[in-house]
Amino acid sequence: MAYADELLELAQDIANLHPEQPHQSSLRRAVSTAYYALFHLLIFEATANWSRPELRGALARVFDHGPMKQAADKKVSELNSYFKEKPPEGPERTVAYHLYNLTDVFAQAQYHRNEADYNTARQCSNPSRCFPGIR
Repeated sequence: MAYADELLELAQDIANLHPEQPHQSSLRRAVSTAYYALFHLLIFEATANWSRPELRGALARVFDHGPMKQAADKKVSELNSYFKEKPPEGPERTVAYHLYNLTDVFAQAQYHRNEADYNTARQCSNPSRCFPGIR
């Protein structure tokens, strides 16, 4: 998890490189780096209990952005249906709520990373205004 923490810290540092007059390249790199912090955190957590620690790095290489986004979108849709049924309060609903937040944030972060990396027509002076959901 140290790598994900370092990436998030780096994203914050990059976003604050030019506080008086933010540069597009810094803001875009910060958004992209923040996404990678989340991406690597999820992979770290997913592989942490693999029974063969020496193979965790190889297993981590199997994770891919596209399928992870598709899985997140699918889970968000499933959980939207679940919540429409107004489930009773309890541990299952609490877990579902947290899973919904995680998958939704991941999907949004990936979208904003793509916008930051590839949509050069979009100009912004503040990552949170240009890429809603980013703090």
